[in-house]
Amino acid sequence: MNADVLWIAIIGIIYSTAGFIFRTNPPKRINGLYGYRTKRSMKSIEAWNFAQEFSALIMIRYGLIHVAIFLILSVFIQNMNIAVSLILALIPTFIIAAIPIVQTEKELKKRFE
Repeated sequence: MNADVLWIAIIGIIYSTAGFIFRTNPPKRINGLYGYRTKRSMKSIEAWNFAQEFSALIMIRYGLIHVAIFLILSVFIQNMNIAVSLILALIPTFIIAAIPIVQTEKELKKRFE
């Protein structure tokens, strides 16, 4: 397997690790530097605390799902052209990066608006 494609699997591990760090060390106060920061999450301290917890759990989950998808996908992309294999590996990466944001914003809207 091409090393460029293999690095994409590491993204899932990094994503899960970041979720774990945010889960164990969430920011205590609303700030613009660290944590899950959107307009909705910064409206109140309750929304902020909820967003930190919820998004961290989702990041851990989808980071692990990313690794699993990549391992399955790697079987099929082994003998493909490098450009095609990179595209096929990046598609789930972008989707999985967006899901936690969409889910957290949806949950914030449901609970705090």
